Amino acid sequence: DNLPVCDCDPGYDLYHDLYCFPHVEADADADAESDADGATEADGAPEAEDVPVFTYDWQTGDWGTCSAICGGGTQSRRVTCVRSDGVSVEDALCSGTRPASSRACNTDPCCTTDALVQNRRCDGSEQVQWIHFGSDTGSAEDRAACASQCTTWAAGRGMSAWCCQLYEDSSSGTLWVCRVYDAATSHATAEADRYAGAGRCR
Repeated sequence: DNLPVCDCDPGYDLYHDLYCFPHVEADADADAESDADGATEADGAPEAEDVPVFTYDWQTGDWGTCSAICGGGTQSRRVTCVRSDGVSVEDALCSGTRPASSRACNTDPCCTTDALVQNRRCDGSEQVQWIHFGSDTGSAEDRAACASQCTTWAAGRGMSAWCCQLYEDSSSGTLWVCRVYDAATSHATAEADRYAGAGRCR
């Protein structure tokens, strides 16, 4: 038993040149695990707890210019889903209702007063507002300013139609007066110092 030999039969290993012992295979799984551990340490792979965790939120821009100054228009803005590190991502990653990217604007009706025409005066006699102009001449600038003020005053009070009149107030010398009437039309007159035009909101 275990006598000194020079060579061993297949499947045996020679020990100290004296004895033969059955060959034992190395544990491949243990070696692989050891190699894997070594690679992880060498490569500096991140641990699970080092992986960043992101959150996602909706981000909105400023509203743009309305497409109309009156009568109803639309305006838009940018809506983006943004990751917590500031990177824009696909909308599907954000939770909750997506903010509106467009809306209606300037929905008030469009109001205007026609250019005031000479030798016309407003129908009816009920004036609802007057604005003293001072010592003016009934010039084109005066007529345009009067029409603008009539429009602002009447529209601000919800009037749908009116008549605007500019004329020289003889009781005050050369004091020109701009007046708004509840009548919607004007008629011709021989008086050269009277100008009138219709106003409306639509």
